[in-house]
Amino acid sequence: MRSIRSIRLSRTAVLVSIAALVGTAGSATAASLVTSAQIKNGTIREVDVSQAYRDKLSPWFAKVDAAGELLAGRHVTDVSHVGPGDWRVTFNRSVQKCAGVATVRGTAAVEHYGFITTYMPLEKVIRVVVRDPTGKPADGAGFNLVSTC
Repeated sequence: MRSIRSIRLSRTAVLVSIAALVGTAGSATAASLVTSAQIKNGTIREVDVSQAYRDKLSPWFAKVDAAGELLAGRHVTDVSHVGPGDWRVTFNRSVQKCAGVATVRGTAAVEHYGFITTYMPLEKVIRVVVRDPTGKPADGAGFNLVSTC
């Protein structure tokens, strides 16, 4: 009968065993460090969350004037005013699985009443169409657009 002392392990077998032990212990240790039950309400701050995740939570929006100029926005790469009451807003990511919600802008100088519709004709584009109360295309004072994904 062989004793344990007489068994020789190859270097490869030893290295594979050590790698498996470290890999398993590392993931088990990381999973047990912090759990949701240990996090108290109000203790996670913005700096504790990665920038990539914060970008996902931030709403994509565009505030556009009647001429098609972007007054403010997030994730917007281009705005084009293609005709009366018709704009195309291009975002830096796909909007095909998003909801585009827009409102007609009014200002103290330009009160505008009407209705607005959004479409997603292309991968990264939301088309915004503004009409006056009679249904005719109208620029008004532009629009505000939010894309929620």
